[in-house]
Amino acid sequence: MNTKDNPKFLRWFNFFSYFIFSSPILVLFFNSVLDNYALSMTIYAAQSISCSLLEIPFGIISDRIGRKNIMVLGAITRLLCFIIWAMSYSFVPLLLGAIIGGASDALASGNNDALLYDSLCDTKQKKSYHKIYARITSYYQFALFMGSMIGAVVAFYSMRLAIILNILPLTIALGLSLAIVEPRCKTSSETSFIRQFIAAIKNLWQNRRLRYVAAGDGLNYGLNESAYSFNSIFISQFVPVWALGIFKSLGHLLNSIGAHLSSIFARKIGINKTACYGLVADNFMNIVSVLCNSIWTPIVRLASPLAEGVYSPAINTITQNEIPSKIRATTLSIASIFGSLCYSGAAIFIGYLADITSPYWALLAAYSIAMMVDSLVFVGLKYRSK
Repeated sequence: MNTKDNPKFLRWFNFFSYFIFSSPILVLFFNSVLDNYALSMTIYAAQSISCSLLEIPFGIISDRIGRKNIMVLGAITRLLCFIIWAMSYSFVPLLLGAIIGGASDALASGNNDALLYDSLCDTKQKKSYHKIYARITSYYQFALFMGSMIGAVVAFYSMRLAIILNILPLTIALGLSLAIVEPRCKTSSETSFIRQFIAAIKNLWQNRRLRYVAAGDGLNYGLNESAYSFNSIFISQFVPVWALGIFKSLGHLLNSIGAHLSSIFARKIGINKTACYGLVADNFMNIVSVLCNSIWTPIVRLASPLAEGVYSPAINTITQNEIPSKIRATTLSIASIFGSLCYSGAAIFIGYLADITSPYWALLAAYSIAMMVDSLVFVGLKYRSK
């Protein structure tokens, strides 16, 4: 067996991994069990903390033992998370599921992208990475769209049923992960976890192109994702609460379309310009949506996920091209941790600014800073690839 079929399996693996029906109502399900919003949000926090603590260790392990085993373990833990949640009627099992879910996120972070890149290197298709990665992104964003729409209907009858139904697509995803062939990439020969971690940090620091792009992307992620999480409060002034789920689902659909267009733009204008134009368009439309401050706000904001779908695969490809195979997952995990830290800091900043001013000024400030942060990516792309 060889790795030529890995991209196809990865495409469908991501589709079924994200074809879940509980995305719009997960916090409502937690609250229906706990009847306490603070405890419900604690479940989210536990998953995030679990992921943050395990991300770099799992990245290092992936570089040492290979990609497939980590991917299979990630699929198992994701399935186990939802099985536990489906059977949960109290805080402790929900918390246990969240910790396992965080482990699943950590296992997938960095590893699955590294598996795709190494598989394409095996078959001498490295130049096709952007096109194939964009297609995979398009698939899982469309899965999120379909799952959200179906889940909203199912949850109308039973929120627990929406959780239970997640088990079927996640079982299919686990089966697909078993069909993956381990790529013949260079695994790390480093005997010390610390030395491997230092090697990844050293590569991030010494490669100026990678350093600036990773820093800009992490800061941009933190500002935009925290603003996105807070955006519902701002948009709820203009549309009924039930419409928020529809706009979120449409965002996934447009992100899927943007990812499909990403490889087309890269072929026409180059991958660097695709990344730059997409970043600027994303933050510019976010600023315009806030300035509208009306019923047009959620409509204009739909341009943001479309632009994100265009630039995300381009940024990912640029990053992958700068990382040696033997420290690929470790480096990607470090970059992901940086993005998570930026998210936490930006979330606190936005919340504090909204308290002392208003959601309008908090979001406008966040998106304006994100626009300025884009300059780091532009600086990084001026350096030649190593």
